[in-house]
Amino acid sequence: HVHAALPDSAMAASVSSLLGWPGGGSTRWRRRRPRSRGPLWRRWRASEVAALVCWAARPSGAQLPPELCALDCDKRGQFAAWRRMVERAGPTDEAVVVAAFDLWQTTDFENLVPKLSFMAGEEADELEVSPGRDTQRFDGQLHWRSKLDADSSMGRYVAYVVPIFAALLHGGPKAEKWFEVMRAKHGIEGSEQCLVEVAPYAFLMLQYSLMSAFKRLGNAAMLADFQSQLTACMEILIDLPFHTYDFLELAWNVSSFTLAVNLMQDSTHYESFEEYMRLNPVPPPYLPTWSAEIPRGSTLGSLESQRRLVEATLSLPGPVRVSMLHLHDATAWDDWHSLRTAWVSMFNGAVEVLPMFYFTRLAGLRGCSEELEIRKDLHAPFQALKDLLNDLRKEGRDLRVAQDFLQRWWTDGEPAMRDADILFCGEPVWLCPLLDRIAGRPMLMRFNMAILDEFTFSNGTVSPVLDEWWAEFHGFVERGSAALTSIGTRYTVEQVAYQTGGAVRFPYVPFLGLSMAPRSTLELRPRHEVLLFQTNLPPILAFKRVLKMFASSMAADTSGEDSQAVALVDMNDLSRGVCRPEMGAYEAAILLPHNPAPIRLIDLYAQGVVLYVPGEPLIHKWIWANRPFGGFDGMPVYRSMPTQAFPNTSSVPPPAGHPPFSGTAYVARWAITQHIPDRRYWLQYTEWELMPGLERFAGIPELLVKLRGRSVQRMEELREMMSAYLQARRADALAWWRAALAEAFVPSPEPRAAPDGSRRQAAASVP
Repeated sequence: HVHAALPDSAMAASVSSLLGWPGGGSTRWRRRRPRSRGPLWRRWRASEVAALVCWAARPSGAQLPPELCALDCDKRGQFAAWRRMVERAGPTDEAVVVAAFDLWQTTDFENLVPKLSFMAGEEADELEVSPGRDTQRFDGQLHWRSKLDADSSMGRYVAYVVPIFAALLHGGPKAEKWFEVMRAKHGIEGSEQCLVEVAPYAFLMLQYSLMSAFKRLGNAAMLADFQSQLTACMEILIDLPFHTYDFLELAWNVSSFTLAVNLMQDSTHYESFEEYMRLNPVPPPYLPTWSAEIPRGSTLGSLESQRRLVEATLSLPGPVRVSMLHLHDATAWDDWHSLRTAWVSMFNGAVEVLPMFYFTRLAGLRGCSEELEIRKDLHAPFQALKDLLNDLRKEGRDLRVAQDFLQRWWTDGEPAMRDADILFCGEPVWLCPLLDRIAGRPMLMRFNMAILDEFTFSNGTVSPVLDEWWAEFHGFVERGSAALTSIGTRYTVEQVAYQTGGAVRFPYVPFLGLSMAPRSTLELRPRHEVLLFQTNLPPILAFKRVLKMFASSMAADTSGEDSQAVALVDMNDLSRGVCRPEMGAYEAAILLPHNPAPIRLIDLYAQGVVLYVPGEPLIHKWIWANRPFGGFDGMPVYRSMPTQAFPNTSSVPPPAGHPPFSGTAYVARWAITQHIPDRRYWLQYTEWELMPGLERFAGIPELLVKLRGRSVQRMEELREMMSAYLQARRADALAWWRAALAEAFVPSPEPRAAPDGSRRQAAASVP
């Protein structure tokens, strides 16, 4: 809720004395009578377009396309002078604040609005937005509902700016036509095309400058007004919490996160988010070994278990079969190779092991050799699982529907899941406790995403059937089945532990990338080519578009001994998908995080591709908006917490007071000014922070400087660091796989194919 009641303009002459440093806090600000107010509800969808920037601290020689300057150039008039002041002294300098106050008092936002209408050309009806009327062209909605309760002039300004943000870099014929009409009608040169006298980012920075001054003055009333107003304007203008139009750091060298940490403080001022991090460190993460999370009394890893496994398998007339219920093809493929590698290390090829995939969706690996490998061993189509998940959305569905589905495939599949010697249950993992009860035998359970991902009952809302499932999960733990469970990311380990009151802690056994070919076997791409990984998420698409514009503007400037041109190969622009071995042929790749632990990260890492990833605070723009890991775009059921108490499953309990922050509040109740320490703490549990050798960048300029200046020696040093970590990671994780396989092996009584092709009965299982 924004209440923009401002000091009287007559006080502008004496503002210097009022804003003395320090002092002035006792001076009273007179409020002028606010003009007519009215609620303005606006919700827009951040389509696939970028925000627009002009001035930035970028490498010399980078000339931006005119489109990027269109909404944030401030080249003319008094705002140009204020911008130069900010560049020299920063937004909180005394003289800068005085000038900001004068601008705020003398700018009539309502008269700015008509200047925007010409940009639409013949599409005026599609672009025009006014209070109380929804736009026709941008018929979507902002992801987070906000109410802007402000002066009508300010409301109109914000309402006009947002759809232009979304349209200007649309990239299609209409956008090109708008610019052509605009240039011709107004005689504006490409380098001078300013659509608004007060650009959106300048509008935010003006408020930030004044808010900082009122904080220093101790003027609580005015501080509260500007904090409320700036929070709402940021949320709408840059599309929070998704940050789709958030390029403030490019335009003004001030991050939106710097504004955020100052918005949440009534007294302390931080010059940057980095200063905030330095002065407010978060506790280190708790990173136990997988053996510390195994229940007391478990025989996992015992020599007796290994002996029974050897005796049982050496008498088999044919290969060992593994039923793998797994939705995601890339993670199923990684898990299969980890399982097979552990098996081969125990038997050295003397006993063959074969997979039987169930319900795996062939999407990420489509068109690649891995797809063919999975398809030939796929014994249940993904469509069957998809139909089940859609059916569960209907009213009145309960767990019996899912149980009946699993029972049919357990007994009647071709082959049935029960025909396997090893039972493996992956994602959607909420099905696994149900399958465990049906099977009545040891079962490997392994997952990466939220434990209730794809729990589609009642469309993901909290309902009575959820209590039924938590009761099933409680039974799963009570039966001791948790002893053969592991999770591929520490983030989800902590998430499940928090949901169960700290009781259920599954061991962290990471993905290993064992299916990836060594770099030495690949035909390498030219060094100047850098892979830009694909995405379909609008905020990351926006970032990629601006990144490519910057890179294009710098392409001609390769001055400097260690400087080289950078050619970004955007997977979104390619006519076909890129398979893992092809990705490994690049020296470097840019990965933008859409969740805490994507499988693509280890796949490229294992091939020795040097990875450039966002550091803090940039990474916070995207990583928490995920759905499958229970982010704030996920369904409420993902973050649900049961009422019943669970038994403790780990042999070594975590330290007292763990965790120091809520495991759900920072994603369940999002606000740019809240739970900042929480997000910083939980970031430490993501693969992005745990894997060494990643090259982190703070923004687009630093990324391009690093890419242009990377040396062969630096690349080799990073690969050596990555290789050493990967070898240790694999050795530790494969120890869990070997121990778990020894416990999970149960020879099937069903006939199996012998080496001569005949069908033979399996030997009796060893007690």
